[in-house]
Amino acid sequence: MRVLALPIVALTLAACGEAQVDVETLDAPGPYAVGVRITEAKYTPPLTTEERKLSTVVWYPAEATEGERPFYVLRSSEVATLDAPALALGPRPVVVFSHGHQAYAAAMSQLMEHLASHGYVVIAPTHTGNTFLDGSDRETDIYYLRTYDVQAALDHVEGLGDDLSALLSDTRVISGHSFGGYTAFALAGAEYPVDDLDNGCAAGTVSSGYCSTLDDEKRALFAEGFEDDQFSAVLSYDPGDFGLFGAAGVAKIDVPVLHVVAEVSGHPVGDPAADDYWSALSNPSDFRWLLKGGDHNDFTDACEAGLDVRCSTLVPQRVFRPTRVYTLAFLDGVVLGEPGYEGILSGEVEVSSLAEVTTR
Repeated sequence: MRVLALPIVALTLAACGEAQVDVETLDAPGPYAVGVRITEAKYTPPLTTEERKLSTVVWYPAEATEGERPFYVLRSSEVATLDAPALALGPRPVVVFSHGHQAYAAAMSQLMEHLASHGYVVIAPTHTGNTFLDGSDRETDIYYLRTYDVQAALDHVEGLGDDLSALLSDTRVISGHSFGGYTAFALAGAEYPVDDLDNGCAAGTVSSGYCSTLDDEKRALFAEGFEDDQFSAVLSYDPGDFGLFGAAGVAKIDVPVLHVVAEVSGHPVGDPAADDYWSALSNPSDFRWLLKGGDHNDFTDACEAGLDVRCSTLVPQRVFRPTRVYTLAFLDGVVLGEPGYEGILSGEVEVSSLAEVTTR
């Protein structure tokens, strides 16, 4: 494992005999217009007969048309067009995004619009009952419902039988911010040490939300786990709840992970070994970058919109640049296996002075 804080080098360098993709190309909007649709997924979760409804946002490459711009709770889009016809590109790679605790589906809308402009389809369910409208309390159910929400939203869009569903390929990545990062790791195969968690609940050392309404039926769900092998990689932005898996549980994940953290969230510069998630992961293609001086919500739309909750003093667009570039480089270079990203993914090409890169 190595930590890289290297000087800027020419972006035209070749690695492994391949011309390198230019950083500015990854940072700039892609070649496609962006469409956005809001649809409602419905399903009946385990342990209940009540239907659960999830407002779901989908971003996708679209025909360039005039139309209404969406409003994403904290910002109005200058890029996406509501209900624009999807481009008939054939199957495209899919990213499913899980928002954080007390957040909302479009919490990272700027990144999701960027991915759609580069040809990705992004599906983001609302985790009903765990949004900014619902207060800070958590109960046991939301720790497993989130995983079923993700699967239900993806199944819903796939089953629409329209121009959107025609864009979905079998290449699928799970992503999430904060509590959504926990959700992503659960779906990627992290395991729960349920006996240890039981002891922790009794001792008061495990999340009170997880323990709050835990019973034998719910415990059985966690014991079985929530791995979904349709997801071939993870994009995790400042994830939480490591303690529900522990190092051994996270070590069960074998797909590549883009792991993003912020210094003020408790990740000191120059010490990746202190990062519990990173230390437990082991895929050779894992990639970590730390936002120097950054805080938890800097990766979302919140800080630029002026919602000063766990925001740093960094200029938001300086944060968005490495977020865009490293996310696309990881998706294109690692998930899709396209050449030309070796310089960025090895850390040899500096993308931002705010980013500390760690590779295996």
